Amino acid sequence: DKMLRSTGSIARQTVVAQGQITKYKDELTALEDRMSKLLERYTNQFSVMDNIVGQSNSMRASLKNTFSAMLSSGNN
Repeated sequence: DKMLRSTGSIARQTVVAQGQITKYKDELTALEDRMSKLLERYTNQFSVMDNIVGQSNSMRASLKNTFSAMLSSGNN
């Protein structure tokens, strides 16, 4: 009977468990926010990197064409 009262051990353990659940939910929300920000940062970094790689490939193709043209004109 003592265990089932509003001041009993089951009630206290229930309150503690509910407090932990609330704490875990808050921590999960904070973690989800951090993960969203991290994903956004990585997406932006990847976009910049992809842009740099594209520019490098374009520059490579341009230089290759320029040097090929120079070699061709030197052979004529």
